[in-house]
Amino acid sequence: MDCDFDNPAAVCPRCGFHGRPGLQKNCKQSPEITTPCAHLGRELRRKICPTCQGETKIFIFACAVHAECAISDRLPGVKCCGACGQYQPRPAAQAG
Repeated sequence: MDCDFDNPAAVCPRCGFHGRPGLQKNCKQSPEITTPCAHLGRELRRKICPTCQGETKIFIFACAVHAECAISDRLPGVKCCGACGQYQPRPAAQAG
């Protein structure tokens, strides 16, 4: 599955990778997770990805379970929604 950069921020909603419209990149997000987690809160900060090209920033969000998390698995020490045993899909009425 490729990342989806078809949004104003050009950030894949599944893995948090910052790209550009038209870029094709294999998405690192688990394919089962297509809805934000119910525990995911507001954006807290952005941190430069240590393994990405350039100055790609990963979004770090508030998390009701882990205090903070990222949709991407590229930040050591930051929990990732795609690998979390407490992941719960957000109800459809709240997904947007």
